[in-house]
Amino acid sequence: MKRLLTFLLVLPAALSARAQFLGMPVRLGDRSFSVTVSVVDSLTAEAVPFASVYLKPEKDTIITNFTLSDNQGKAVVDRVVRGSYLLNVEMMGYRPFRKPVYLTGHADLGKVLLQQDAALLEAAKVSAAVKALEVRQDTLIYNAAAFSVKETDVLRDLLRQMPGIEVEDNGSVKVQGETVSQITVNGKTFFMGDKQAALDNLPAKVVNKITVTDKDADMERITGIQRGAASRGKNMDVSLKQEYAQGLFGNIQAHGGTSIPGKEKNEMLASVPLLWNTSGMLSMYNKNDQLTLLARGQNVPAGNSFADVVARSGITTGGQAGANFTTDRFKKLRPGLSVYYNGTSRESAERSHSLDFPLSGDEVEGERTSRSINGNHRVTADLSLQFRSIKGIMLSVTPSFSFSDASSSGNSASSSRVNGVGSNASSSVNSSHTRTLGSHGDWMFATSRFSKEGRSLSVSGSYGVQGRQGPSRDYSLTEYAASHTRSERDLHYDMAGGSGTGFLNIAYGEPIAEKWIIQTGISGSLQRSRQDKAAFNADGSANEFYSNQSVNSSASGSGSALLQYKSGDGTHVFQLGASLSADHLYTYSKAQGLVTELGEGEWLWNWAPVLSYSGPLFSLSYRGHSSQPSHDRMISLLDITDPLRISTGNRYLRPGFSHMVSLRLTPGKREALGIRSAGSFNLMLNASADRNPVVSAVWFDADRVRYSIPVNARKPGLTLSGHFSGASRLGKDKHWRLMYNMMLNFRRSVNYQPAGILSGIDTRTFDYDRFMEDVFWGDASGSRFYSGESGFRESLTRQLTFRPNLELTYRDDSWRVSLGNSLSGSHAWYSLDGQADTHTWIYSTTLDAQYTTPHGFQLGTYYSLQRNFGFNDTFSKWMNNLNFNVMKDFRAFTFSAQVRDLLNNGLAVNHAVGATGTTDSYSLSLGRHFLVGVIWRFGKMGDTKLRKANQAADRINMTFGR
Repeated sequence: MKRLLTFLLVLPAALSARAQFLGMPVRLGDRSFSVTVSVVDSLTAEAVPFASVYLKPEKDTIITNFTLSDNQGKAVVDRVVRGSYLLNVEMMGYRPFRKPVYLTGHADLGKVLLQQDAALLEAAKVSAAVKALEVRQDTLIYNAAAFSVKETDVLRDLLRQMPGIEVEDNGSVKVQGETVSQITVNGKTFFMGDKQAALDNLPAKVVNKITVTDKDADMERITGIQRGAASRGKNMDVSLKQEYAQGLFGNIQAHGGTSIPGKEKNEMLASVPLLWNTSGMLSMYNKNDQLTLLARGQNVPAGNSFADVVARSGITTGGQAGANFTTDRFKKLRPGLSVYYNGTSRESAERSHSLDFPLSGDEVEGERTSRSINGNHRVTADLSLQFRSIKGIMLSVTPSFSFSDASSSGNSASSSRVNGVGSNASSSVNSSHTRTLGSHGDWMFATSRFSKEGRSLSVSGSYGVQGRQGPSRDYSLTEYAASHTRSERDLHYDMAGGSGTGFLNIAYGEPIAEKWIIQTGISGSLQRSRQDKAAFNADGSANEFYSNQSVNSSASGSGSALLQYKSGDGTHVFQLGASLSADHLYTYSKAQGLVTELGEGEWLWNWAPVLSYSGPLFSLSYRGHSSQPSHDRMISLLDITDPLRISTGNRYLRPGFSHMVSLRLTPGKREALGIRSAGSFNLMLNASADRNPVVSAVWFDADRVRYSIPVNARKPGLTLSGHFSGASRLGKDKHWRLMYNMMLNFRRSVNYQPAGILSGIDTRTFDYDRFMEDVFWGDASGSRFYSGESGFRESLTRQLTFRPNLELTYRDDSWRVSLGNSLSGSHAWYSLDGQADTHTWIYSTTLDAQYTTPHGFQLGTYYSLQRNFGFNDTFSKWMNNLNFNVMKDFRAFTFSAQVRDLLNNGLAVNHAVGATGTTDSYSLSLGRHFLVGVIWRFGKMGDTKLRKANQAADRINMTFGR
């Protein structure tokens, strides 16, 4: 036990010493030899493994030869040349050993007796067990050492293991339900334009900690005003292990394989003859500079996490390349620049089944299949300028520029049944090509350099401009069973448009007493978007009926006053205030030769109190903010992409306003209050009431065509959500760890449904103004619609979703085994028709096992079992996924072979709840396939000795459950 404890306590010193090693090449003409020493404990005479042993020339400060002692305490220093040296032996928990030696040839210097340092040993005992999750008020710290990663894993794979963190395929990262705005590395910008650059390329093995803070944390340090509850966003910083903080490291990898289709063909399981994935990354760090170069090409994910491969739908072929540079060489400025190219072609397919229960009492079923190819070439250039070294002043400017060339083409077929009898059928072909050029950016300035301490001024803002243009085509053929008619349409469009946004916020803080500050602020925003859509028939003639021109502009302004009390030690912060906002929305539309303008001179006023408390055990806040409806939902043009599901916009929509309450438990300071905790956890609860929420009014006509128009609900929408996550170490030897997550969401929304069958829209003669005024809406306030005169009734929908998850992990020197269980439930209740209520459950269990043989082979398997309840009968009730992999490290190389989805059953399934029913869908996935590959690590990642030290550290972390 004493040897094990010593091993645990002293290893970090070896890593620290190794991180300082710069190396010096030996001249080819020199005759080199080796020197051997044995490192033992002076009291117990036991061997001391992983001690740093190195030589320094007598008249130099450069380390010329370095090694680590092995499990028997033996250290062999190679490539030594004749001369006088200072022999150094270091290990944490021991006093450093120094001895001058003169070496002329091969030598055994005998035993080196290390004397224990009692003070360091005691300090190490206290800090030996590092928690997987630490909560420090509004800051979350994840220790990467508490999670098991393979040589092939990247940041995405590491984050997916951490409780409370969600990583989507598109690069979106959420922590406790809040979106991460940016990912930095060692506090510096890292490919600001695309978080996927860090997620898919940064090796997990180099990560030390993940720190999550509120987005406005930097502003808080200058102004003294806490803004965490209002920021509604997170920043994530990835700190590297000390040995990678300076120097060069990187890797090049290549994988190839093929699909292995099953005997029974399934259109949602893709078969690709040649699968490939290759990438390279080079990172160079020193005290001042950080440079990263990366490139990637693939038609299959690298597969670092088997579960993620199955979850990703569609087949994406493409490549990425980028460069990121930041420097601290300037005293008052930290500049950063990144350029990133992403070119992809994504093949997607979907098969869905929808079930609607309109108030007519009918049961309307819909079947739809679609297939599409979407391509996008995008180049972004991002610049970051942070003025950082002026005391009491913070200034940053982050402009970004982008260009994209996107194209899509696809086809779909849909059909419907009413009470089990076939009704309608439709097929369509769509294509588009859009070029977009834009720029956006943020700036932030804050200063506290005033004669009075605590006085501050802050100015922040953002801008965005974008222009886009391109052609598109919609072709459809529809057969209506009820009327025995057929409709064919072939339309071509030329679209041009653009948008611009601007935001400015000014705040002034004044101390009025000790620990008290009052801050006043004003903010304003402007938005404007324009779209011109010219329609043409198949013969090239202009089609004025489907041509449209629209302009939406909005202006918002708000003022606020805030009083803050902050205790001397900063553990208690109390805020009280109020905000007043005014929102203006103007719309201009020209369709069928008619011009309509709405909203001129109309303002919507709202106010909300500001109340928050942040303490050592919990934080609570209550605030409000306004929101504008999107331009797409206000366009007065029919969307006839699917002739059986037609929609149009509502230019009478009004801005919304949300009141939000947030509660977060912050147990990170429990120890400071003398409260001991066996584990770490984090709990966040949110509640919101949304005024004027935008919902959909849905109805069916006699041909069972479904129509939808967005409207503002008269009653507020209510949302309650909770996120709970944590981890606990179990067992005497801390080989076991229990991780738990719980997501709970309740939503009450107001929708509008007709009492029966309503008249449809004649897409050939549709007059938007006449339809809205005489049939659907009425005057600008919606008098006809909200009174029920148009045939709609108010429907209350309550939806409850929850997803508890438990994962039990065992780790030791050779094994890592995780058993996970989760239950995902979704329930919806409709006030007007209980027949439409839905109840679905998805139970899944996973087993992820990794075993390292005595010869260094890493064997792994992943198995998941999923049982679906409440889905449509056409969907599988059971789903299984089985994967195997084997890896072997050889010096700076890792060779691997993987077999994925061995049972050929890893389909992507989705269940969505709408206003009148549900939709279940399958998406295209890559079925059974295998890959073989090799990874070459260079620089510090390829340093065999450093990797052995890291692997030893990993074994210690596994043993003691750090």
